Amino acid sequence: MLISYFSNLLYFFTLMFTKHPLLFNNKLESSLLKVSKPKSDPFFEWLAGVIDGDGHFNSYKSGRSRFHLVMDIRDKKALYDIKHRLGGSIHIIASGNALRYKLTHKKGLIRLVNGVNGLLRNPIRMLQMNKLCAKYDIELIYPKPLTFNNGWLSGFIDSDGSVYYNESSGQVFISISQKNKYLLEPLIHIYGGRVDISSPKIEAFKLSGNGNIVTTNKFTGGDHLDLEAEPSIQ
Repeated sequence: MLISYFSNLLYFFTLMFTKHPLLFNNKLESSLLKVSKPKSDPFFEWLAGVIDGDGHFNSYKSGRSRFHLVMDIRDKKALYDIKHRLGGSIHIIASGNALRYKLTHKKGLIRLVNGVNGLLRNPIRMLQMNKLCAKYDIELIYPKPLTFNNGWLSGFIDSDGSVYYNESSGQVFISISQKNKYLLEPLIHIYGGRVDISSPKIEAFKLSGNGNIVTTNKFTGGDHLDLEAEPSIQ
C-alpha cells in the first residue's frame, strides 16, 4: 500500500511537471513572450486586418526594429486602443489630417508579433513581420482560411474600406480597395459581392458588396468605421 502511495505521488509530480513546467522552472517564464500561438482575441483579429491595410514593419541594418501605422485623424480612437494594449507613441503628421502610431520597444513588438502571428493575410506584411520573427526567435504562422465571424474584416474595412448608406433605398454599401486582388477574392465566397478594377487611373481592385459584411464588425462595433471617407490604397 505504501508503494502504491509513492507511485501515485510520483505520477502526480511527473504530470504536473509535464503540463505546468513554469511551476518548477522560473527560468522558462522569460521565454513565455517568445511562444507564438494563434490568438482568438477579437482585438488582434481586428488589428491584423488594420495592419494588412495600413501597417508596416521595419527592420534596419543597425539592429533596430519598429512598427508604424498611419490612419486618418478621425480614427484617433482606434490608434489609442492600440496604444493602450501595446504601448508606443502617437504623433500628428505634417499635413495635420493623419496620425502616426509608432512602436519600437522590444516587449511591445514581441507582444504585437505574437498577437497577430497566424492572422495576417497580406503577403507583403507577412514578409515584413517574418524579419522580426527571425530576430526574436518566433516561428511565423500562416493564416487559416478566413471565417465569417472573424474580426479581421472589420480591421481591413477600417484601413482600406468605406461604408455608404443610401437613405432613399435603405441599403448599406461597402467597398474595399486594395492593390492585391488575391486579398479580396476569398471575401466573395464568404460575404458575397464582386471584385472589379477601380478605374483606369487607379492601379487597384475594388470589392463591392451590400450590408451583409457589416455584421462581422464585432470588435469595433462600428465605432471606427468611416461612413464616407475615401480609403487609402496600400
